[in-house]
Amino acid sequence: MTPKIRESALAGLPLFSRRRAGITELIKRALSNRTSAGHLVIGPVSQELAKEGHSEIGIDISHYEHTLDAFAVRHIFSEHGDPTKERARGQMEVTATDLEAIPEIIETADKTI
Repeated sequence: MTPKIRESALAGLPLFSRRRAGITELIKRALSNRTSAGHLVIGPVSQELAKEGHSEIGIDISHYEHTLDAFAVRHIFSEHGDPTKERARGQMEVTATDLEAIPEIIETADKTI
């Protein structure tokens, strides 16, 4: 974590951990207004992930950011949020809690694909 990112953390919390409230708000706006086009920057790609990405695919992603937008939220819930449809596919439905966990998943991933 760079010093600049570390300094921006509130009360010592990791940068990604503060994004849960923003994701919750984005979900509410996206689902209540079908024309909402907002997005949320969850956080920067870590130096470790950027190095891994460069070595695996040869692309410099060091200045990329993890983002979530209203269109993606609506797609996720309309195509993957229905418990009946997902059970028929052998899957579990995606919930708001799942999306709210994205920052922690990014921060604690044990493997990247």
